[in-house]
Amino acid sequence: MALSNGELLALDATTGTLSARGHVHVRGVPVIPTDLTVTGPGRLLLGTGDGRVLTCHVVGPRPR
Repeated sequence: MALSNGELLALDATTGTLSARGHVHVRGVPVIPTDLTVTGPGRLLLGTGDGRVLTCHVVGPRPR
């Protein structure tokens, strides 16, 4: 799920519980995703407000 503040939330499809969250940065600059598609485990395609399409992977700790 992409929020208007630029944060992405990953939810478990079965339970709806939060599995990951974070903001998107390109070379240190925050990016606001407007579209997203899951392409595989931990992999996303993101469309941005400025017309870019980004291939991304989820990194970092996950909440418990």
